[in-house]
Amino acid sequence: MILEDQTGHKIDFSKTPQRVVSLVPSQSEFLSDAGLGDRLLGVTKFCVHPKSLSVEKTRIGGTKKVHIKKIRDLSPDLVIANKEENTLEDILEIRKFCPVWTSDIKNEIDAFEMMDGLSEILELNFDTSELKTKFATLKSSGKIPEKVLYLIWRNPYMSIGGDTFISRMLNLTGFDNVCENLARYPVLDYEALKQLRPSHVFLSSEPFPFKDLHIQELMNVFPEAQVKLVDGEMFSWYGTRMRQSLEYFMKEF
Repeated sequence: MILEDQTGHKIDFSKTPQRVVSLVPSQSEFLSDAGLGDRLLGVTKFCVHPKSLSVEKTRIGGTKKVHIKKIRDLSPDLVIANKEENTLEDILEIRKFCPVWTSDIKNEIDAFEMMDGLSEILELNFDTSELKTKFATLKSSGKIPEKVLYLIWRNPYMSIGGDTFISRMLNLTGFDNVCENLARYPVLDYEALKQLRPSHVFLSSEPFPFKDLHIQELMNVFPEAQVKLVDGEMFSWYGTRMRQSLEYFMKEF
């Protein structure tokens, strides 16, 4: 059976993979929740949910700096990656000795396709229909959008463009991303920030760990905006974490 991953790369699955390595935290969580169990052999140091992953699985480096030799030593028959979170260089190197299935996720539909696709490939009994229904309800809530600036980094300040999963989650929760027309993760100097005029500023807990002390700093830049710390995992982790994201969105917004 030849299947395409989300980047269009074709992989021949003549048999169900039994030795899997995951290079993406949110996808590792999904695989664990979906029941991959002992077939999941290796994960990155950032794969911290569930907690058992960091104890029971071999750690093969970070998402951007994986240890190729550690992966090779595990003799995997499938490595699961992501186009954005992992480097093309690493993916191409791993393909020399093992098939690599790569996701490319910019919205909830892509996330559902990732979960459905991996469930088929790995023969996991995981149904996304309930999650799809709940997200459809979220989309039809009819809330009047408010302008928000979502910051992921400090010194320099970095936000998120309209072609990102985070931006789509903001849209679904009733916010218009003030950086919608920018690509990927734009760097913003002080003058660029002042031009945005958001009514809300969200300070993400990751990758930069914004804290309470940074709220006043941003209030000085945006005195008329509401500045709030938010849980970055709820906006950026695709997979089974999206179930918790729904609860978080309903509670916080």
